[in-house]
Amino acid sequence: METGVSKSSAEFRDKTYQLSESNACHLSVQVDRDAFSYSITEADSGVVRAVYRYTGVGNPLESSWKESLRDIEDLQQEYRSAVIAVNHVPFVLLPASLDEEVGSEEVFKANFNSDPANLCTAVVTEGKINIAFDMPPGLDEEFHLRQPYAIVTHSGAMMIRSILQRHRFSKGTTCYLNITESAMEVVVLKDNRLELYNWFPYLTRNDVLYHLVNIASQLGFDPGLTPVHITGIVDSGDETFELLKTYWPKLSLLYSLDSVKLSLGLHGVRKPYFSSLFNLFACV
Repeated sequence: METGVSKSSAEFRDKTYQLSESNACHLSVQVDRDAFSYSITEADSGVVRAVYRYTGVGNPLESSWKESLRDIEDLQQEYRSAVIAVNHVPFVLLPASLDEEVGSEEVFKANFNSDPANLCTAVVTEGKINIAFDMPPGLDEEFHLRQPYAIVTHSGAMMIRSILQRHRFSKGTTCYLNITESAMEVVVLKDNRLELYNWFPYLTRNDVLYHLVNIASQLGFDPGLTPVHITGIVDSGDETFELLKTYWPKLSLLYSLDSVKLSLGLHGVRKPYFSSLFNLFACV
């Protein structure tokens, strides 16, 4: 089924794709508090054959993920490889050396003064850092029932990894911003070293601007000189983009952090909306 692009639910499927082809494909699943999304990519060619994004009532991280994993026919198939990434808070970002010395669970407890229910760790070898996050109870077990060899990770780890690979030889400060309906992720690099990764909820576009300006002030870089690459639920020319462009003149809309090849049958897919999801295949 193919529908128009919207900032809510969207379904795109190459009409030639058959369920029986799944064993030659990679399945990427991403869950955040705004949507449950997945894509199907040919493992050898890297061509995306299907993209789905489901929104509904409530936070998918807390409710609809289980029904989605059990009820969507695509997710019942056998794939060559699979990954599920959650954008879940709370989380802590810590050097891999500190994780080895102290342990991510102790760092998590010290930051949030609580015991994690289901602590998981996503490793970013390129930056020698780990993201420790509290996975929704049962999500990884439910996913592994159908995809036993799948990778479970944090979407922020994939985003950071992709950006570090992209900037292996870069100099200066660069900022990346990924916007969903209710939250924003920010990654700041300086000379290809991670300066900041953080997640912020927002209510209005002015909140997005505030967080960016505050980050620039704390890290001491000039908004007028710093490239800012934006992905997610933003289009060139919409009000959020134009507001940010006023204060960040080097703002640009990024169509994907990695090269993405879409099947000819996937008409109307706006890559910025799904770039975080597409990274899951590129980084595996």
